[in-house]
Parts: sequence; structure tokens; C-alpha cells
Amino acid sequence: MIQYENRLSTWETGQIVYKEQTTKGLVVCSYFLHFFIKQVKIETITCSGVMVIMVEKTIIVEGSSDRKRVAEIVREPVDIICTNGTIGVSRLDELVDELFERDVYILVDADASGEKLRRQFKRELPQARHLYIDRRYKEVAAAPHRYLASVLMSADIDVHGEFLQKEGTQ
Repeated sequence: MIQYENRLSTWETGQIVYKEQTTKGLVVCSYFLHFFIKQVKIETITCSGVMVIMVEKTIIVEGSSDRKRVAEIVREPVDIICTNGTIGVSRLDELVDELFERDVYILVDADASGEKLRRQFKRELPQARHLYIDRRYKEVAAAPHRYLASVLMSADIDVHGEFLQKEGTQ
């Protein structure tokens, strides 16, 4: 099985011989590759037996516990960026440049700091899609798996099916 590994998640398909993480994607050299996800926007480039898989979706979250929760639910290759609750102007500028041609999703906590971050991203990344959690959960990490999976799925992000079936799982 190929394991697609970015900073935060793993994706499996095919058979792998070699892999190397780059800043733009994963370089994979393999005898056989196939992709079973049809909805995922992935750019692939094949050159001399080397395939570069470009991850086109990015989810921005506040904390590392949010990142961990989202990573275990998401099935497709996505980058998950953690802001650690705040984001400086220089880091925000870097992100804007880095994420220019990607599908960006903002998933922050339903509290004052989350709303402040959301306003920053609305201003600096107007093309980003904002995902919201119910205020009763307050934090992305505190939202039940099933609820969070349905929020992600509503944004056309592929999730592991078992999280859609779990009732009230934390």
C-alpha cells in the first residue's frame, strides 16, 4: 500500500517503492499506482517513473488537539495547518502566498479567539471556505467525531465512514 504522509495525515493506496515529502507535495516512485478517491482534487505529474502528488486542500485549525481530531477523521490527503490560537502578520502573509491556488477551509473554535482568527482569514483569504461548529461544543477538539465528520463531509472533504456511524463518540 502507498501511504501518503503529509505533516498531519496518512492516505493509503497502491504499492510504494520510494517516497519523499516536499513543500508542495509528495514525490512517489512506484511500479503501480491507482487512486480510488474521485472527489479529491489532486494534481499529479509523472516524469521518469516519479509521480508528484500535489495536495490541493488545506484545513486551518487553531490548536494541535483540533489538528489531531481532524486528521483522524479525514480520509483524503489534506494539509492541516495549526495556528496555535493566534497568527502574526508575517506568518499570515506567508500563508496567503502559500495557499493562493489551494482549496482552503477554516475550521476554528466557536469562541472569541476563534472568531478573531476567522475575521483575519476572511480579510486575508477571501476565497477560503469557512466551516462552523455548533457553539454547544465550543472547541473543534470537543465536538463528537460524528458531528465533525458531517461538517467536513458537507464541505466535500472525504471522511472515514466509521466516524459517520459512531453515535456520540468523543
